[in-house]
Amino acid sequence: RYRVREYCEMMRREFGGLKVVMLWQLYPNIGVDSRNQLDWFRELPGGLPALAEAVRAFHAEGVRVVMNYSSWDIDTRREPLPDVQALPAFLREIGGDGIFMDVGTYALPFQPAFDTFNRGATVGPEITPLLQSAQGPFAVTSSWAQTVKPYGNRGVMIHKWIIPEHMQWRIHRFSRNRMNELSFTWINGQGLIVWENVFGQMIPWTATERQALRKLSAIRATFADLYASDTSKPYLPTNNPEIDASSWENDTTRIWNLAVASATPPKNGTVRFAADPRFTHYYDLWTGEPLAPSPADGKLAVTVQRVGCVVGLRAAPAGPVADTLARLSAEHARPLPADDPHVRVLSLKLPQPPPVPDRPAQVDLVAGFLPVAAGERAFEVKHPRREGECYPDLDAKSENDYTIVKPEGGRVELVVHHHRETLPAFAIAPRVVTNGEFARFLTASGYRPSDPQNFLKHWGGATCPAALRDRPVTYVSLTDARAYAAWAGLRLPTEWEWQTAAEAQGAAFVYNEVWEWTESERFDGHNASAILRGGCATWKLSTSRWYFGGGTLGSTPAPGGANPPDFHVKYYLMADGIDRAATLGFRCVAAPR
Repeated sequence: RYRVREYCEMMRREFGGLKVVMLWQLYPNIGVDSRNQLDWFRELPGGLPALAEAVRAFHAEGVRVVMNYSSWDIDTRREPLPDVQALPAFLREIGGDGIFMDVGTYALPFQPAFDTFNRGATVGPEITPLLQSAQGPFAVTSSWAQTVKPYGNRGVMIHKWIIPEHMQWRIHRFSRNRMNELSFTWINGQGLIVWENVFGQMIPWTATERQALRKLSAIRATFADLYASDTSKPYLPTNNPEIDASSWENDTTRIWNLAVASATPPKNGTVRFAADPRFTHYYDLWTGEPLAPSPADGKLAVTVQRVGCVVGLRAAPAGPVADTLARLSAEHARPLPADDPHVRVLSLKLPQPPPVPDRPAQVDLVAGFLPVAAGERAFEVKHPRREGECYPDLDAKSENDYTIVKPEGGRVELVVHHHRETLPAFAIAPRVVTNGEFARFLTASGYRPSDPQNFLKHWGGATCPAALRDRPVTYVSLTDARAYAAWAGLRLPTEWEWQTAAEAQGAAFVYNEVWEWTESERFDGHNASAILRGGCATWKLSTSRWYFGGGTLGSTPAPGGANPPDFHVKYYLMADGIDRAATLGFRCVAAPR
């Protein structure tokens, strides 16, 4: 189920809340078969009714919902309608509030269609749009500030400065120091994207970063009208070249955002700047404490570690402003955890151990298995580097320590794994399990999956068509494959057993009929994944490198088709129904019990 309330409560507790949540459904598993980006929404647990209910639950929490749209998805199944019609219809069905244009820069031609049912729907591209695209009746109304390049932490977000209501959310997805992003965002009075689970790679915010964002979120919520006004005065004079100041104002209030210009704390954290004589009550919003201009020169003095804020008021604080001051004072006094559970991520170096069969192997099923002798073996595995990364080698210095090579003149980044393992003797199936063999298992065991979505979808019914009996079984989850293996007194191969057999057995070991499950499941406390071996020779893509099996960092050919035995890919697990794919099957091994 969708745990919307729990998620929103966590975001309020750790980050001070959120205004918008983005649903990103397709990457990095899209391309494993013909399912398109909308199919990956449809096949989430509970289907579209559950997704629409989740959107309503977010709305009840005061959170808007936007969905991702990837224009590069053109190799998979096509919708009956063109995307310009299919996407608005889909957004309307789930009750969403807009779309994020993955690698896009524009709103047309989607905005007119959205306006027919939701005038508030937003179109926000990943790439910084031209100013011409951010104005007019079909304007891009928000965007990521991902491609904005500050000088240190300095720079004016020109879209915000010229069009104050245009919201740019700053993001540097692989940054491990979010204080820099906070500084640049804050000096511009802009928004920020909290992205900790980057396509399956965990990069948690630290306790210090989360506390800073809780403060900034409270300030921005209280003075939202100021930050959306056209009164921005960026980079006002201060006495400290290490600390910048920008301000916004109206008749009753003036607010100064302060930020350190460099990537490290300042040598001198005290900044002095001129107070505004129109205002008589001043507060350091970072601490919630009152301030007073110096009688000598009328300047305010504030200490800033990375970011800060000062507000000037015509009257004594009351109502929401007084509440925010009390909240900020309490937050400033709140101790940070010595042992922070929020940043805890489990190691991915070792997979879960394979299950041990609880019965002898069925003799007739292993009659043709290929024997593999025991021994210590050294392995090398290469694969295109993807944004979800992979797992570290056993001797890696950290979870993010990978060997990266750039063959082909440096155009492609490859992750190279080196692994040594002593394998006991085993015997492995010469090819993947067939539909006929799986049908026998169903009849003999009475197995029925708890999640039947997509289970044996290609059969088109409860029984296996005769034409498919000798073809690889697909549309089976890791759970289904393990159930078959346990019934047979077998198990799935580890990826090292698989590679050993593929490299040693030659043509007798048939692979690349379909992708193959292996016993390689890993869980970092947030994301579950398994390693697939082989490939599917009959499923080839022709366009985007972002499809499953391809690399995102560098220019690579479109993925798909057959792969060598020293290739693997990480497949993220969510639920059995959506994990099942038209190109994914398995084989078994008989190993010592």
